Formats: sequence, structure tokens, C-alpha cells
Amino acid sequence: MSVSADRLTIQLGLNGFSFKIELPDGTVRDSGRTVFESPLEDLAEIEDSVVALFDGNASVRGRHSAVDVFCDTWKYAMVPSSMFSDGDAQAVLSSLYGAECREDALFCRTPRYDAVIVFPIPSSIVDFIGGVHENVRFYPAVSRLLDKIGEMEANNRMAAYFSGSRMAVAAAEQDRLLLLNTFDAEDNATALYYLLLAARESMLNPGHTSLSLFNAVPDSLPEAVSGFFSDVVAKREGLL
Repeated sequence: MSVSADRLTIQLGLNGFSFKIELPDGTVRDSGRTVFESPLEDLAEIEDSVVALFDGNASVRGRHSAVDVFCDTWKYAMVPSSMFSDGDAQAVLSSLYGAECREDALFCRTPRYDAVIVFPIPSSIVDFIGGVHENVRFYPAVSRLLDKIGEMEANNRMAAYFSGSRMAVAAAEQDRLLLLNTFDAEDNATALYYLLLAARESMLNPGHTSLSLFNAVPDSLPEAVSGFFSDVVAKREGLL
């Protein structure tokens, strides 16, 4: 089977999954998105949906020059590159989550911030997708959030990614990453509280800070936070 000169990108989330296939010139050749009736509690519950995605789409099963999979996981740690060696991933996660963390320990590098993100992915997902695509690379969804905040033009900026009942929040000032953390977001009041807390911990004035919201953004949240931040943009199509 020939290999297509394109890139397959998949996002596996607690609220659903999406994919897109891009040609080398950036043109999207194919894409799709599925939203679950109710959010999952853990990425391990998505295995059946992953199998259905591959079984039902020949484009996803086909061979591609690059395959990137972004997974929702709230277990992660960002470590300075100077303090990390390739064999440290399992030890880092075990020190934070102990016996709770029984998945495959992976890591990805973030050159923009000279750091490494360590994260777990259920072995069943790694084995299944790896069995279809030998060239697959896995990333945590928060790594894509860091890409998004890096693309924002404002000097003071925050970005939040919603999945299930939680949100990951990143804050930056010019080229400096000030914060990356996960918070509860069960309702608008809770989400607003933690967004303002993240701004305060980052020493950002919300009134002079741009905020971008991604993925499963609650319908009325953009309006609720607009009175606190200088501008608010909601992008519910995910992080791809």
C-alpha cells in the first residue's frame, strides 16, 4: 500500500473526537467530528469509539506520511528540558500520581518553552492505533493549547481548553509562559472563578488580557467572562 504525502491529525477527547487530513500545502483533504451524548470521565472509556472511528473511515485507516494523535488527559507534568532525560517519564508520573497512573508514560518536547510534557495514555489506545499506523506520535491536548496561546497576538493572553467537567488553562506574557494547569469547570461560576484565579496567579490584569476558549465551551460562558477580560473568543471546533 502506497503512503500518502499528507498528515493525519486526530483529537481524542472526553466530549468526542475529530480528525483532519492535510495536504503538504495546508489544504484539508478530509475531516470529521463526532460529539458524544454525554462526556466521558476518563480517556480509557474512549477505546470502543476509537475502534469505530478507524473501522468506519478508510481515510483514517490509510497510510499517511505523518500521524499525530492529541489525547485528553488531565494527568501531565511540564518539566524543564535541562531536568529531564528520555527514561524519566514513568518516574515523573509515578511521583505525582503513584499507583493511580498505570498507563503508558509518554513525553513530548515543547521547544518554544524549552520544556518537556510528560503524560499517560491508556495502553489499549497506544497499541491499537500503533498497530494501524507505525509512524504515529502521541501528544497531550495541553501541548496543542500551548501552540494556540503562542499564536495569539496580544502581549497578555490566556487560553482555556474545555473537556468533560474540567478545563486546562495556559497564561503567557509576550514570549514567557506563566502558567499551565487544570481546574474544575463544572459550571460557569466555577470556570470564571478559576480563570480569574489563573490570571491572578500569573500576575495578569484580566482587563488587559485576551482570552481564547476552545472545544466544549459552555454556551453562556463567553458572555459571562466578557465583562472581566479585554476580549474573549470562543472556538468550539476543538484544537485541530
